[in-house]
Amino acid sequence: MLIPAVEEALAECEGHLDSSTSASIRIRVLLTQSLLILIYAEFEKFVRAEVKRRCAGIIDVHVAQFVTSCADSVIRRRLRISDLSGLLDRFDAECKSVFQESLRSKTKSKNMYDSLISDRHDVAHGGEVKSTLQDVKEYYSHAHVVLDHFREALYQGVPVAHEGTNGSA
Repeated sequence: MLIPAVEEALAECEGHLDSSTSASIRIRVLLTQSLLILIYAEFEKFVRAEVKRRCAGIIDVHVAQFVTSCADSVIRRRLRISDLSGLLDRFDAECKSVFQESLRSKTKSKNMYDSLISDRHDVAHGGEVKSTLQDVKEYYSHAHVVLDHFREALYQGVPVAHEGTNGSA
């Protein structure tokens, strides 16, 4: 599942750097930092929207608001794979298990996802960025797959169509 906002930003940054042979190292670093933060924000938005969508079937509106509020508070902390697993476990242990099993053979996707999240964390807390724009592009090209598996696990055992329901993905 590719995220249009991220795809557009990657293309714009690459286009800018390709057309500007004099782009300074500082500009390249700033673009890379911005992309890390944007990708993280879009991933967070996706997870939040999927949890909200999953809870939309709850008839009691107050219970649904409570559940999505709790999920928001969990999501704000971090989006590591272990955090996504923990969030799924709050729905059902089977959801967590399906997610973990689906990622078992996806070593590259997990590593790229972890690198993206870790680098974003470093940027957000004043650390030095060691990744390049090309690194971030590579991370994203594999990392977004983790969200596909999250979505599938979240809807584990739910007999509703959910494919293509997220307007941002």
